[in-house]
Amino acid sequence: MGLIVQRPLALSMTILVLMVLALVAFEGFMDTAQWIDLMTSLGELEESDGIHASVKTTLTFLVATAILFGLFYIVCVLMRMIVYAEAAPKRNTLEIMGLFVLSLVPISIAYHVAHYLYWFFTQVQFVVPAASDPFAFGWNLFGGRNFVPDRAAVSLKVIWHTAVIAIVVGHVIAVYVAHRMALNVFGTRRAAFLSQIPMLILMVLYTMTSLWMLAQPIMG
Repeated sequence: MGLIVQRPLALSMTILVLMVLALVAFEGFMDTAQWIDLMTSLGELEESDGIHASVKTTLTFLVATAILFGLFYIVCVLMRMIVYAEAAPKRNTLEIMGLFVLSLVPISIAYHVAHYLYWFFTQVQFVVPAASDPFAFGWNLFGGRNFVPDRAAVSLKVIWHTAVIAIVVGHVIAVYVAHRMALNVFGTRRAAFLSQIPMLILMVLYTMTSLWMLAQPIMG
C-alpha cells in the first residue's frame, strides 16, 4: 500500500526507480550471448584496460536507463491523452510519471528474485565453510571448513519455474497498484481503465523481455 502515493514523486526519485528497474534487466542482458556480441562489436573484449571497459559498460547501462525512461514517458503521455478525452483533471506528464512510477517496484523486486535466485542458492552454501573458519585462520569449528558447495543443489527446472512465477506475480501486483493509482488520480473507473492500457502494454513487453533473457544460455 506504500506504493500508492498521494503526491507525485520528485523527478530524481522517478529516475532512481527506473534506474533500479533498468539495472536488474541490464545485468540479466549481460549474461546473454547478445551482450557478448555487442561488446565484441564495441571492441571491449579486446581492451586490456579494465577502466576503459568499465566506462563502456557504464555508458551502455545509462543508455538502457534512458531508453526505459523514454518508454515510460511515452506511456504517461498516452495516459494523459486518453484521460483528457474523459474530461479528467489535468496533470502534466512528469506528475503522472511521479504518481505511477512506484507501480514498477513490484516488477523490479520480482525480477531481482528471478535473476539472482540461482546465485543465492549457490552462494548461501558458502556459509558452511565460513562459519567453521570465519577469519581464515585454518580453524574448523564445526567440521565444515572443507565443505564444497553443490551448484546443482537446486535443479534448473525449479529455478526456472520459481523465476517465472515470481515475474508473473510481480507484474500482477504492479497492475493492481497502477489501477488503484489510476482510480485515485483520474476519478472514474472508465478513465482509470482506459488510462492503464498503455501501462499494461509496457508491463507485458517487459515481462516478455524478462522471460526471454531468463531463457537464454548463461554466458557470464
